[in-house]
Amino acid sequence: MSKSKINWLLKQEKKKLKVPKTPTQKKNYIEKQAKKMYWNPTGPEIRLGEILDELKIYYFSQKIIQDKIFDYYIPKVNLIIEVDGDYWHGFGKEYNELNEIQKRSVRNDKDKDILAKGLGYDILRFWEHDIFDNPDFIKSEILKKIN
Repeated sequence: MSKSKINWLLKQEKKKLKVPKTPTQKKNYIEKQAKKMYWNPTGPEIRLGEILDELKIYYFSQKIIQDKIFDYYIPKVNLIIEVDGDYWHGFGKEYNELNEIQKRSVRNDKDKDILAKGLGYDILRFWEHDIFDNPDFIKSEILKKIN
């Protein structure tokens, strides 16, 4: 395939990507993404939701705060809970060992933490393996924040 044909195909693919440009477009995009995430939770998100249900804690999932989407929000105590997938967030690796997707996740996590704390939210983060392998630890950490 010629270089010009490849460039043309790349341009066509870029046109398909609807990158939000205006504040309204960005807001609509984020709301659409949050709905997708709400209806298609990951395995660890499902399990954390079950843990919150077992504890009879009222919560929202896929809470939008400014331009970020957070996994869970407990309004009673202004608490955000984030689920960090072991692979996607690079569990056990140094930053220089991460691939680009993992680095982006780590940077996004830091941005979300700064945003949430700056706006007065408390935040907890749990690793995927802890959610599945140590639910009693997860419950106790949540209850410490709730009580």
